Amino acid sequence: MYWYSFLNTFLAALFYIFMAHGNEMGNGCIPECKVTKTNITDNHLLSQNDKPLKTVSISLFLGLKENNCSIKNQCLLNSTRILEHYNFSDDSIVSVFNFQCYTPLIIQITPYTGRHRPNIISYIQVIKCQMTEESFYILGSMVLPFHVLLMDTNLPTIESKGTNKSMCNLMKQVTTLWIFNKASQDNVTDLEDIINMFQCNHDFPNMKDLTIQNVKINTSLFDFSAKFPNLVSLELSLTGLQNPIQFPWSDSSPLLSYNLSSSEYLLNHYAKSLHITVEKHHFRRYLNLNMNNISILQNYEFEGRLQALKFSGNGLTELPENLFQKLKQIEHIDISLNSIKRLPSSLFRELPLLKHLDCHSNNLTEIQMDLFIDNKELIYMDFSRNRIERIHKDVFRFMENLQELHLQNNNIVSLENVEWPFYSTKLEFLYFDENPLIHLPDVVFYLRAIKLASFKYTQIHFTNFTKYVNNLEYSSIAEQLVKGSVPKNDLSYNVIVKNPNLLLDNILDRNRKIDLTGSKIDNLNIEFFGEQRELKERSGRMKLKLLLILKYFEIILEGTHLRCDCGITHLSRLVAILEKDGLLDGKEYFFNDWKCSTPQEFKGKNMLKIQESDTYCERTITNCPSNCTCYSRSITHITIVDCRNRLYRDLPKILPEGILDLWFQHNNISTINEENLQYLPNIRQLLLSENQLTRISDGAISKMTLLSTLYVDSNYLVSLPRALRNMRLMSMNFINNPLKCDCHTKWIKHWVLKNSDVVERVSDITCNVDDEAEKGNFLIRIPDEDFVCLEDFDSVKHVVIPSVTSSLILVLLIILLCLMYVYRLEVKVLLYIYFGIHPFDKDDKDGKEIIDVLVLHAPDTTEWVMENVVKYLEFQKDYYVVCEMMRDFVAGFTYMENIASIVKHSKRMLIILSPEFIEDDLLKVAWNEAQEKIKELRTNYAIVVCHDVVLKQVMIKDMQRYIKRGRYIDANQALFHEKLLYSMPQYEDQHGRVKSLPDIKDFIQATYGEEGFNNDMYKRHAFVSYSDSEMPYIMNELRPTLENNGYFLCLPDRDFVPGASKEENILKAIDSSLHTLFILSGNHLEDEWSVFTFRIASEKSLRVRSNHLIVIIGEDADLETMDEEVRFYIKTHVTLRVNEKWFIKKLLNSLPEVDAPILDVNDQEDDDIKHNVRHKHQKEREPRRVVAEINHCAYDDNGIVNGMGNGYAGNRTVKFIKNDNHAYVNDEDYQIEFTDISLDDDV
Repeated sequence: MYWYSFLNTFLAALFYIFMAHGNEMGNGCIPECKVTKTNITDNHLLSQNDKPLKTVSISLFLGLKENNCSIKNQCLLNSTRILEHYNFSDDSIVSVFNFQCYTPLIIQITPYTGRHRPNIISYIQVIKCQMTEESFYILGSMVLPFHVLLMDTNLPTIESKGTNKSMCNLMKQVTTLWIFNKASQDNVTDLEDIINMFQCNHDFPNMKDLTIQNVKINTSLFDFSAKFPNLVSLELSLTGLQNPIQFPWSDSSPLLSYNLSSSEYLLNHYAKSLHITVEKHHFRRYLNLNMNNISILQNYEFEGRLQALKFSGNGLTELPENLFQKLKQIEHIDISLNSIKRLPSSLFRELPLLKHLDCHSNNLTEIQMDLFIDNKELIYMDFSRNRIERIHKDVFRFMENLQELHLQNNNIVSLENVEWPFYSTKLEFLYFDENPLIHLPDVVFYLRAIKLASFKYTQIHFTNFTKYVNNLEYSSIAEQLVKGSVPKNDLSYNVIVKNPNLLLDNILDRNRKIDLTGSKIDNLNIEFFGEQRELKERSGRMKLKLLLILKYFEIILEGTHLRCDCGITHLSRLVAILEKDGLLDGKEYFFNDWKCSTPQEFKGKNMLKIQESDTYCERTITNCPSNCTCYSRSITHITIVDCRNRLYRDLPKILPEGILDLWFQHNNISTINEENLQYLPNIRQLLLSENQLTRISDGAISKMTLLSTLYVDSNYLVSLPRALRNMRLMSMNFINNPLKCDCHTKWIKHWVLKNSDVVERVSDITCNVDDEAEKGNFLIRIPDEDFVCLEDFDSVKHVVIPSVTSSLILVLLIILLCLMYVYRLEVKVLLYIYFGIHPFDKDDKDGKEIIDVLVLHAPDTTEWVMENVVKYLEFQKDYYVVCEMMRDFVAGFTYMENIASIVKHSKRMLIILSPEFIEDDLLKVAWNEAQEKIKELRTNYAIVVCHDVVLKQVMIKDMQRYIKRGRYIDANQALFHEKLLYSMPQYEDQHGRVKSLPDIKDFIQATYGEEGFNNDMYKRHAFVSYSDSEMPYIMNELRPTLENNGYFLCLPDRDFVPGASKEENILKAIDSSLHTLFILSGNHLEDEWSVFTFRIASEKSLRVRSNHLIVIIGEDADLETMDEEVRFYIKTHVTLRVNEKWFIKKLLNSLPEVDAPILDVNDQEDDDIKHNVRHKHQKEREPRRVVAEINHCAYDDNGIVNGMGNGYAGNRTVKFIKNDNHAYVNDEDYQIEFTDISLDDDV
């Protein structure tokens, strides 16, 4: 050992002398590595001599310090300091050395002068770093290498003859070697690297576990069996193999080296998660050939002492019958993600130890009889995502050890004939989600060990819930619920019905869930029926069975459309009786979790807390209006006439007899008179919110002697009928009416104050003193002396008659002026078109806004807006700068932040009013922002375009008044485009004007962002969160697109640190990433970690005041069934949709700018573009491709193209210059060159 220590000291001295000489030489030195230390959770991994070994895990993140060296991709790591980070003692210990580089670096570890530490059993992990051969040799001289993981790095090669023997001896000590290529990048491991790494004159008998992923393998060039003769675990995934490899090479069962044994924690990850049995002193016997190209296995047979075999994602369509016959000790088989149509009947014969079978994501159509006749030890089965329609009735009958069964996403319609292991004490989880199942199988109430039976998003419904409960067997439910020691005779109905506590006191108290989320269940109506002599026994049995179901099964009904009509009364009564008898305590889940969906007034309320007197059911009633719906209330039998949203202009002449509740909200009723309305004395409720009411007669109110509720809010009433003072109302609402504050309405103030317990929102009632258009004053705060009347002005007497009698010419002149006033916009447009005159409403010449117009509209009208508004404006000769909300808003920010920031920098706001947009909250936000700018700057800022909308449909009063003043354009009238162009800003001088859409993110960040926010502080541009179902799209489409554009991503399946907890990985990914891209798919939020990711990312967005969280909605996402928190976020924030037109463009606009390689992006908006145009960035940025359209061109005498045109370069506009085969973008950052253009070319 003395010579070994002396040699190390001598080499270290030579190394430091060389480095000192290098520093004197100037910048040819190698800088020292910048080291950031992070502690990892120290889980117990190994024991030695059956005594637990302490585990120390540290990550060393490596980068370059600031230096003057010319060598930029290398750095030195001090070997002594490595050990100082760990502070090892002389006791045996397990250490995890995790070397991870921020960017690819070559790491040279300085020579080690200390003593060799064989007591340090080491896991060496190298990620994105390239260790030199000498560095690995030095690590081996420091500690005992046990496990080596190399990810996204070149392998060390054995080239130097002087160190060849030492390097080979070092690799000879390694027991486990994992090589991963996860990233699509250059300079990572290939087959040649692996061959060079093991160019030794001996084999590696100590190597027991080898994993190679995403490295193209050719078994004819590298003999694995010769190099690793004792290998028992082999993983070759994503290696391009076309034929299976015969493995294992021997049936020996080697022990772990150095008398080591695996801890319980390690075995849980290493073996128990696969349902295989591995002794703690042994390796697992495992073959993984996932994601290769082995599509044909005709006449092939696996053999040997394998415990687990994975063969997913190989494109298999069929399997030979004897494929697994020789694997007598196999416990785990995975053939998922293939295209297998049928499993041979004898495929799993004579495999008595098989415990885990995964066949998901194939094309299977049935599970046939006797397929698993020899597999009584099966614990886990997964047949999800197939096309299974039929399951033989006895397939699962004798599987007493089965614990978990997955059959979701198939075509199963019924399970009524399938036999189940009723007496099994192990079957805990059943999954039948997203199948066309119609009936809920009875078996879920009979299985003794069941914890979760999931039927989410099925077609299950109850045609007759009473019949369903009656058909359940009381004895079967009771037997599976009680403790095993209770005699069956003590469970008989005749005994229990007298004292239910005899049963309840012996029931196992544990959670049993039946998940019916998103199913078609719309009622839980029960009835007690039968002959009189049967009634008592039938109702007693139903009561007892419902008690057991309600109390001991959690039935999840989220996303269903529960109908809370009079049909819920019997269930509500039953629950009340059970609660009164002490059998329920009122805290059970269903009191709060079962929510009503219909009718509208009960939506979101707890079903079992609806008062019986408030419920009602639809009935066929005489004289019910033909286009309305009539209901009858429970108990009182009051008739409800529901005519909401039926476009009524008056109340019907005839209505049903009896007491009436009239629901006429959202109609066009303008007056209420007493004539010909015989039913007025029968009205109990009169709901007239949001009509066109201008008058209610005193006579009509006086006749309504039973009236208790009157809602006339959001109408056009300037006063109220005085007869109200004599009414005994229980509730009234009349806010949002343009009440006049004069001598005729003074009584209203005193009446409101006297009846403040009856009138709703008293403090919000306003009235106008003078001008009807003003916002109004609060009624109860106006002094009595201000309620005065002014003498009416007689316009006929003082204006019209004198004018008419003055002269006929004056009359004609007035008529002419009136016509010009009515059609003033058309007159001004015609003056502008034919004479170039733009009178009265030009813009301020000093306006500094960059954006010409902001376009807002409903998503449903996007195509019309793009074709008729945006393209028209952008391709004018002035090429206006247009910000269109569906194309240009920045994802991750709220709609309000986008609008408010853009309004500050825009000259116009163009609001496209459509029926869908009128009731949108976004319209109110936009209008409030527009009003502020109209008041501050100019009156012609907002332009309203009515698209299939009439004035009466506009709900915003201020906007109605604005439109009445003529600041709107009807899209269906003539001169639409001319009016639109006239409303745009006019420029006399185009020189110096910015003609490109700026970066909206900068505007939003400047307005709402955090001061001093620095993008460079983050290691990754984006962390991508997605479900397993979205993984192919992420890996094959989204990830290459972003990474090819220069973005660094954090992907869970690629970048999460092995061994670390999921919570730690997620928090670290969000904290180290500038953005979180949250892919919202159909089943993403079913995972609690997805919900956790969404909430943490959302909180970070609020904390740093940026668009950190960017939600991308997948094609299969059902927003109606998602959590309220997610739906609120989508409603208020700009999100992206995978299938929308500008998805990639909007995504890139939402991310920070990076230097990107050349892209070849075709403009999606214009199919007429024939030529690709190349452009160069004058600031040495990476170029993008420009596509332009020629609006006008002509040829001079010399055949030179003279023309003007527009196009797009990102968000910039292209201008073509005369007499030049070039074109320039408006901000002069781009130059476009035309090549090989002739007169015949279609440019």
